[in-house]
Amino acid sequence: MRQSGTRLVPVAAAAALLLAGCGGGSAANETTAETTTGGGPQARMVTASLTQPDGCYVTVFLSEGHSSQQKRHVELLLLGNRLIRTIAFVPKALALRRLARTQPQIAAGMHVNPFPDSYEVVPGSRNAVFSIITDFAAGVDGITNVKASRACRAQA
Repeated sequence: MRQSGTRLVPVAAAAALLLAGCGGGSAANETTAETTTGGGPQARMVTASLTQPDGCYVTVFLSEGHSSQQKRHVELLLLGNRLIRTIAFVPKALALRRLARTQPQIAAGMHVNPFPDSYEVVPGSRNAVFSIITDFAAGVDGITNVKASRACRAQA
């Protein structure tokens, strides 16, 4: 897969600022910040539901025109990351159903589904969020954005 050098660098910088309060860059509860496979537990795939994960999670947004090869490459990157506990693929239709469940009037007025396909990634620890986001900062084909949930950022 071809990597794009600067697409998500601003996202990583913003994530560093947002996560500074929750220990984003330190590895206080981890022995290393390495994200390759090697000895540690690996992520597992779960089925996405009508509700988003509880607590801290990261959303990896796929580009509108992503190929099946790009999607599989992103999935393999996530599954091989030992800092990730679970991964759920969220198709755009499910994202729209979630909106219809929580804000039915807004969803009823939509004529086009504006949501991209995405992955919801639950880290093994809050400290892993920054590492997960920066793994995509250099740019991975098929990804447009990576965002931490409010629960990841809400720490004094």
